[in-house]
Amino acid sequence: MALLGDEDREILLERFGEELDTPVELLFFSRQEYHQTEVVEFPDEMGEDQDLTAQACAISYQLYREITALSPKLSVIFVDLDSPEGFQKALDLAIDPLRLPVMAFKAGNLAGKSQFYGIPAGYEFATLVENISDLSRNRSHLKDTTLAALAELSAPALIKIFVTPTCGFCPSAVRMAHQMAMATPHVTAEIIEANEFQDLTEQYNVYGVPKTIINDRVEFEGAVPEKVFLEKVLAAAG
Repeated sequence: MALLGDEDREILLERFGEELDTPVELLFFSRQEYHQTEVVEFPDEMGEDQDLTAQACAISYQLYREITALSPKLSVIFVDLDSPEGFQKALDLAIDPLRLPVMAFKAGNLAGKSQFYGIPAGYEFATLVENISDLSRNRSHLKDTTLAALAELSAPALIKIFVTPTCGFCPSAVRMAHQMAMATPHVTAEIIEANEFQDLTEQYNVYGVPKTIINDRVEFEGAVPEKVFLEKVLAAAG
């Protein structure tokens, strides 16, 4: 049974057909042991600890496969973390191999790194589609002044954003970080589904979303204007 409904599939087919120009790959990091059976539907309840990780990985991978099957310009690559090559690839992309599931975008129009930890559900599913479209079309929504400032960035900026599927304010923050990662190799955008990584939410004192932490130095809550977001990035990287 497919996770995507017929109506969603038709909408995405039409949209991808109209909007996608260049290839986009989704690098999905997981372990083979979590993918022995096909997911037939979203479970009403998730398990705990290792069971939760296995379920989340299985659901996410099937969802990514269904999405990428809708266009020849999209593909999902399974990266097995139990293989030396897969583990090294995770390290090369600064991905934490102990926190699963995680997907990393790969495209010619992505200068930096953009990653999503967790299941891309709810509002984050829509954000995923927008990010794919932007990468394929090399489409930026950032102002010219923002792009100019990012071009001068010479130090790394690791942007962590905690989100939840039901947060209507999260997509704007996620899109901002993703757009900045497209613009410069010095930006890494890590989007973290807060409900799935409770240890991180406690570590970073996440009481509301979106919560953004840059280089573990600068943090703020809520969706902020582009100018303010840029100022925070520059301050953290300075």
